Amino acid sequence: MTDFSSPVPVGARYTSKYGKRWGILHAGDDYAPRLRGGHDPVYAAADGKVVNTGRGILKGHTGEIVIIDHGMLTGNGSTDRTMTNYGHCSKIVVKPGQQVKAGQLIAYMGATGNVTGVHAHCGVRFNGKFSSFHRWMQSKGITPGVTRPRTPGAGDAPAKSGKTYRNLSLKNKSKGKDVLAVARALRSEGYTRQGDTTTFTAQLDVNVRDYQTRVGLVVDGVAGEKTQKRLGL
Repeated sequence: MTDFSSPVPVGARYTSKYGKRWGILHAGDDYAPRLRGGHDPVYAAADGKVVNTGRGILKGHTGEIVIIDHGMLTGNGSTDRTMTNYGHCSKIVVKPGQQVKAGQLIAYMGATGNVTGVHAHCGVRFNGKFSSFHRWMQSKGITPGVTRPRTPGAGDAPAKSGKTYRNLSLKNKSKGKDVLAVARALRSEGYTRQGDTTTFTAQLDVNVRDYQTRVGLVVDGVAGEKTQKRLGL
Protein backbone atom coordinates (compact mmCIF):
# COMPACT_ATOMS: atom_id res chain seq x y z
CA MET A 1 0.00 0.00 0.00
CA THR A 2 1.50 3.31 -1.07
CA ASP A 3 1.51 6.36 1.18
CA PHE A 4 0.72 9.82 -0.21
CA SER A 5 1.44 13.34 1.02
CA SER A 6 0.85 16.97 0.20
CA PRO A 7 4.03 18.30 -1.46
CA VAL A 8 3.73 21.73 0.18
CA PRO A 9 3.06 23.08 3.69
CA VAL A 10 -0.31 24.16 5.00
CA GLY A 11 -0.85 27.74 3.86
CA ALA A 12 0.89 27.39 0.49
CA ARG A 13 -1.24 29.08 -2.18
CA TYR A 14 -2.61 27.29 -5.26
CA THR A 15 -1.82 29.80 -7.99
CA SER A 16 -2.00 28.10 -11.39
CA LYS A 17 -3.70 24.91 -12.55
CA TYR A 18 -2.91 22.24 -15.11
CA GLY A 19 -4.15 22.91 -18.64
CA LYS A 20 -3.74 25.14 -21.68
CA ARG A 21 -2.21 28.53 -20.89
CA TRP A 22 -1.23 31.11 -23.49
CA GLY A 23 -1.79 28.50 -26.18
CA ILE A 24 0.49 25.84 -24.69
CA LEU A 25 0.02 23.10 -22.11
CA HIS A 26 0.92 24.06 -18.57
CA ALA A 27 1.81 20.50 -17.58
CA GLY A 28 1.45 20.84 -13.83
CA ASP A 29 0.02 22.81 -10.93
CA ASP A 30 1.74 25.72 -9.17
CA TYR A 31 1.91 26.44 -5.45
CA ALA A 32 3.31 29.69 -4.07
CA PRO A 33 4.96 29.99 -0.63
CA ARG A 34 3.07 31.02 2.48
CA LEU A 35 4.89 34.36 2.51
CA ARG A 36 5.76 36.11 -0.74
CA GLY A 37 9.35 35.42 -1.69
CA GLY A 38 9.72 32.68 0.91
CA HIS A 39 11.40 29.41 0.04
CA ASP A 40 8.98 26.90 1.55
CA PRO A 41 9.90 23.20 1.69
CA VAL A 42 8.77 20.77 -1.00
CA TYR A 43 7.97 17.16 -0.08
CA ALA A 44 7.66 13.91 -2.04
CA ALA A 45 4.01 13.24 -2.91
CA ALA A 46 4.44 9.46 -2.61
CA ASP A 47 7.03 6.78 -1.91
CA GLY A 48 9.46 6.33 -4.77
CA LYS A 49 12.95 6.65 -6.22
CA VAL A 50 14.60 9.88 -7.33
CA VAL A 51 15.57 9.26 -10.96
CA ASN A 52 16.98 12.67 -11.86
CA THR A 53 17.66 16.19 -10.58
CA GLY A 54 19.00 19.34 -12.19
CA ARG A 55 18.23 21.55 -15.20
CA GLY A 56 17.12 20.72 -18.73
CA ILE A 57 16.22 17.11 -17.94
CA LEU A 58 12.47 17.20 -18.67
CA LYS A 59 11.23 18.61 -21.97
CA GLY A 60 9.21 21.79 -21.60
CA HIS A 61 10.31 22.35 -18.00
CA THR A 62 12.90 24.94 -16.98
CA GLY A 63 14.84 25.52 -13.81
CA GLU A 64 16.03 23.11 -11.15
CA ILE A 65 13.79 20.04 -10.96
CA VAL A 66 13.38 16.76 -9.07
CA ILE A 67 11.85 13.73 -10.80
CA ILE A 68 10.58 10.76 -8.78
CA ASP A 69 9.56 7.36 -10.17
CA HIS A 70 6.84 5.79 -8.02
CA GLY A 71 6.53 2.63 -10.10
CA MET A 72 3.17 0.87 -10.38
CA LEU A 73 1.30 2.51 -7.52
CA THR A 74 -1.32 0.36 -5.84
CA GLY A 75 -4.19 1.13 -3.52
CA ASN A 76 -6.31 4.24 -3.11
CA GLY A 77 -7.30 4.21 -6.79
CA SER A 78 -3.80 3.96 -8.25
CA THR A 79 -3.13 1.42 -11.00
CA ASP A 80 -0.67 3.20 -13.34
CA ARG A 81 3.07 3.65 -13.69
CA THR A 82 3.41 7.02 -11.98
CA MET A 83 6.13 9.67 -12.00
CA THR A 84 6.09 13.11 -10.36
CA ASN A 85 8.23 16.18 -10.89
CA TYR A 86 8.86 19.29 -8.78
CA GLY A 87 10.24 22.30 -10.62
CA HIS A 88 11.79 25.77 -10.21
CA CYS A 89 13.55 24.72 -6.99
CA SER A 90 16.02 27.01 -5.23
CA LYS A 91 17.74 24.07 -3.53
CA ILE A 92 17.50 20.31 -4.00
CA VAL A 93 18.36 18.05 -1.05
CA VAL A 94 18.04 14.60 -2.66
CA LYS A 95 20.15 12.79 -5.24
CA PRO A 96 19.43 10.47 -8.19
CA GLY A 97 19.05 6.88 -7.03
CA GLN A 98 17.84 7.86 -3.57
CA GLN A 99 14.70 6.20 -2.18
CA VAL A 100 12.26 8.66 -0.62
CA LYS A 101 9.11 8.38 1.45
CA ALA A 102 5.86 10.30 1.09
CA GLY A 103 6.27 13.58 2.97
CA GLN A 104 10.07 13.51 2.89
CA LEU A 105 11.81 16.83 2.27
CA ILE A 106 13.24 16.86 -1.28
CA ALA A 107 13.75 20.54 -2.13
CA TYR A 108 12.84 24.16 -1.47
CA MET A 109 10.62 26.40 -3.60
CA GLY A 110 12.49 28.76 -5.88
CA ALA A 111 12.38 30.93 -8.97
CA THR A 112 14.88 29.13 -11.20
CA GLY A 113 14.10 28.91 -14.89
CA ASN A 114 11.32 30.72 -16.75
CA VAL A 115 9.19 32.06 -13.88
CA THR A 116 7.74 35.30 -12.53
CA GLY A 117 8.07 34.45 -8.84
CA VAL A 118 8.94 31.82 -6.25
CA HIS A 119 6.77 28.70 -6.40
CA ALA A 120 6.75 24.92 -6.78
CA HIS A 121 5.58 23.51 -10.12
CA CYS A 122 4.28 19.99 -9.44
CA GLY A 123 3.50 17.57 -12.23
CA VAL A 124 2.40 13.95 -12.54
CA ARG A 125 2.62 11.46 -15.41
CA PHE A 126 0.63 8.26 -15.72
CA ASN A 127 2.21 5.78 -18.13
CA GLY A 128 4.18 8.70 -19.61
CA LYS A 129 1.22 11.07 -20.07
CA PHE A 130 0.86 14.27 -18.06
CA SER A 131 -2.28 14.85 -16.02
CA SER A 132 -3.49 17.22 -13.30
CA PHE A 133 -1.34 16.89 -10.20
CA HIS A 134 -3.84 18.79 -8.05
CA ARG A 135 -6.77 16.53 -9.02
CA TRP A 136 -4.58 13.47 -8.48
CA MET A 137 -3.79 14.64 -4.96
CA GLN A 138 -7.46 15.33 -4.28
CA SER A 139 -8.30 11.79 -5.40
CA LYS A 140 -6.13 10.64 -2.49
CA GLY A 141 -7.99 12.87 -0.03
CA ILE A 142 -5.23 15.49 -0.09
CA THR A 143 -5.54 19.17 -0.97
CA PRO A 144 -2.06 20.73 -1.26
CA GLY A 145 -1.81 23.83 0.88
CA VAL A 146 -4.71 22.67 3.06
CA THR A 147 -3.75 19.12 4.08
CA ARG A 148 -0.71 18.74 6.29
CA PRO A 149 2.24 16.93 4.68
CA ARG A 150 2.70 13.41 5.94
CA THR A 151 5.50 12.73 8.41
CA PRO A 152 7.57 9.83 6.99
CA GLY A 153 7.42 6.83 9.28
CA ALA A 154 4.61 8.25 11.42
CA GLY A 155 2.56 5.11 10.95
CA ASP A 156 5.45 2.73 11.51
CA ALA A 157 6.28 0.99 14.76
CA PRO A 158 8.62 3.17 16.83
CA ALA A 159 12.24 2.17 16.63
CA LYS A 160 14.05 1.16 19.78
CA SER A 161 17.03 3.42 19.38
CA GLY A 162 18.15 3.41 22.98
CA LYS A 163 18.84 7.14 22.72
CA THR A 164 18.66 9.29 25.80
CA TYR A 165 17.49 12.88 25.84
CA ARG A 166 19.68 14.96 28.08
CA ASN A 167 17.44 18.03 28.15
CA LEU A 168 13.69 17.46 27.89
CA SER A 169 12.63 21.03 28.60
CA LEU A 170 14.30 23.01 25.81
CA LYS A 171 12.35 26.21 25.31
CA ASN A 172 12.72 29.91 24.61
CA LYS A 173 16.02 31.24 26.04
CA SER A 174 17.44 27.76 26.78
CA LYS A 175 21.12 27.38 25.89
CA GLY A 176 23.49 24.58 25.00
CA LYS A 177 24.45 21.98 22.41
CA ASP A 178 21.02 20.35 22.59
CA VAL A 179 19.53 23.60 21.27
CA LEU A 180 21.98 23.48 18.38
CA ALA A 181 20.85 19.93 17.54
CA VAL A 182 17.19 21.01 17.50
CA ALA A 183 17.97 24.06 15.33
CA ARG A 184 19.81 21.93 12.77
CA ALA A 185 17.07 19.28 12.72
CA LEU A 186 14.37 21.90 12.15
CA ARG A 187 16.41 23.47 9.36
CA SER A 188 16.77 20.09 7.63
CA GLU A 189 12.97 19.80 7.78
CA GLY A 190 12.57 23.21 6.17
CA TYR A 191 11.29 25.01 9.26
CA THR A 192 13.98 27.63 9.76
CA ARG A 193 16.65 29.26 7.66
CA GLN A 194 18.60 30.78 10.53
CA GLY A 195 22.18 29.73 11.12
CA ASP A 196 23.51 27.44 13.81
CA THR A 197 22.74 28.64 17.31
CA THR A 198 23.14 27.34 20.85
CA THR A 199 20.50 29.78 22.13
CA PHE A 200 16.80 28.91 21.86
CA THR A 201 15.64 32.07 20.09
CA ALA A 202 12.14 33.45 19.61
CA GLN A 203 12.39 32.28 15.99
CA LEU A 204 13.12 28.72 17.11
CA ASP A 205 10.08 28.90 19.38
CA VAL A 206 7.92 29.75 16.35
CA ASN A 207 9.52 26.97 14.31
CA VAL A 208 9.04 24.37 17.05
CA ARG A 209 5.36 25.29 17.36
CA ASP A 210 4.92 25.11 13.57
CA TYR A 211 6.55 21.67 13.51
CA GLN A 212 4.47 20.42 16.45
CA THR A 213 1.32 21.56 14.66
CA ARG A 214 2.28 19.68 11.52
CA VAL A 215 3.07 16.36 13.17
CA GLY A 216 0.15 16.43 15.62
CA LEU A 217 2.03 16.99 18.88
CA VAL A 218 0.99 19.24 21.75
CA VAL A 219 1.81 22.77 20.59
CA ASP A 220 3.70 24.28 23.51
CA GLY A 221 7.01 25.46 22.00
CA VAL A 222 8.93 23.03 24.20
CA ALA A 223 11.31 20.70 22.38
CA GLY A 224 10.69 17.78 24.70
CA GLU A 225 11.27 14.07 24.19
CA LYS A 226 8.39 13.52 21.73
CA THR A 227 9.38 16.50 19.61
CA GLN A 228 13.05 15.48 19.63
CA LYS A 229 12.16 11.90 18.65
CA ARG A 230 10.04 13.14 15.73
CA LEU A 231 13.00 15.24 14.60
CA GLY A 232 15.19 12.12 14.66
CA LEU A 233 17.36 13.26 17.54
